[in-house]
Amino acid sequence: MDQPSGNKRKSQKRFARPAERPGIRLSDDDYQILWYVYRHRLIESRVLYRLLSHRSEQVLSRRLKLLFRTGFLDRPLSQNAKSRLKPGTDPYVYALDREGARALNHKFGGSLAEQGWKYKNAKLSVTSIEHHLETSRFVGGLAVSAQSQPGVRLLYADELISPEVMAKRPAGLSNTVRADVRWFQPGRNVGTAPDAIVGIEVDGKKQILFVEIDRGTETIEPTERQLKSERFWRDTSFLRKMLIYSAVFRTKAHQAQLGLPVFRVLTITTQPGRVRIMQNSFGRYLENGQDRVTPGLFLFSDWTTLETASDWLEVPYENALGRPIRLLDRGQKPGGK
Repeated sequence: MDQPSGNKRKSQKRFARPAERPGIRLSDDDYQILWYVYRHRLIESRVLYRLLSHRSEQVLSRRLKLLFRTGFLDRPLSQNAKSRLKPGTDPYVYALDREGARALNHKFGGSLAEQGWKYKNAKLSVTSIEHHLETSRFVGGLAVSAQSQPGVRLLYADELISPEVMAKRPAGLSNTVRADVRWFQPGRNVGTAPDAIVGIEVDGKKQILFVEIDRGTETIEPTERQLKSERFWRDTSFLRKMLIYSAVFRTKAHQAQLGLPVFRVLTITTQPGRVRIMQNSFGRYLENGQDRVTPGLFLFSDWTTLETASDWLEVPYENALGRPIRLLDRGQKPGGK
């Protein structure tokens, strides 16, 4: 009976800051950590270890602890519910906190809000944290791969979308793209937001990826009755997202709304079988007819496949018709087949 109580006190202590905060002088690596955490929104310590592999895990672990204790980083408390299930086995999850935003603004002349980070982090549910972490795990993997490739760089949304454009975006909807979708009732204006927007720069040429992380719980294709009803646009489904992205691509709404060139939608799902279902849905509704769009607009892979690959930029992804596409293929058109 004493052991669970002790574990609980120890777990709570890991998420508490000391009453008197230690002194700290930020290093270049510290600023790099803060940028990574900000750009990923939430990130696990083990992903940071890979991104900053020039430092030992032990050194980085101590630095992350100090950045947390001094208010530059936060450890969202909701992860604690998950940690108690497997005490001592889960890496810490980090988010930006007020001092971190202030430091980035001071150092780089940014315009990050310095207030409210703790509140936003506290509101995160365990499910939301897990979804954010899968996104940062994939984007972080692309960044690690880019580090090992000459002439290749991974670009984050704040490096792709100008501050002027971002200033005009609706609060909380910075990634959202909208378009009039031609469906059973034409002219319907609807939007969707990718989990991440990143760019891959190869020898100075950029391709834009709208990243979707599918956790296997979202409906891919609703019933025939739902497809023709108002409910189709109220409920989330992967087909709904494909229709919106296709309309955005055809109307160039991404250029008008985000100032971005041609893009691809890269979806990571749970297993190869679910990729097949998504591709079949594309074949039924988007390969032909009035909503037709190039199959190269959509790329797919799954965690089962990625976990066997050493380099996520070199792994062949599949387009909507199953053709393998490599992200680093020179001369490949971003929206091509």
